[in-house]
Amino acid sequence: MAVVVGFMKGPWDAEDKYDEDKWKAAMKAENDAVDQLAAASAALPEGEVVGGLLHFPIGDGRALYVVVKAKPLQLKHVPAHDAYQASPLTIRGLRLADVQRMLDQDRRMAKLFAEQRAKRT
Repeated sequence: MAVVVGFMKGPWDAEDKYDEDKWKAAMKAENDAVDQLAAASAALPEGEVVGGLLHFPIGDGRALYVVVKAKPLQLKHVPAHDAYQASPLTIRGLRLADVQRMLDQDRRMAKLFAEQRAKRT
């Protein structure tokens, strides 16, 4: 059983996103921060989940969470972009094996797309 223990700190905490230049800078900072979380997740050794970035399809986007503890399973919400959150029922039902499977699927998809890109060049 998983539990959300808070929110990840990051550039999504910016107060003033209404000025167009500030908004563009804030969006770039958010994208860069999410890319860094994804890269750290992809670099985890097989079987390691702490630091893994999980995503759940919600609406027209996705809800993002980072695993902060394996036992008991604890996640932090990443309120980037639209700050979507997964249903508490979904989070509560997560098991460590589910998280490992999700991270493994992400690795395999990244490898598949990298191979496809390499074939095209």
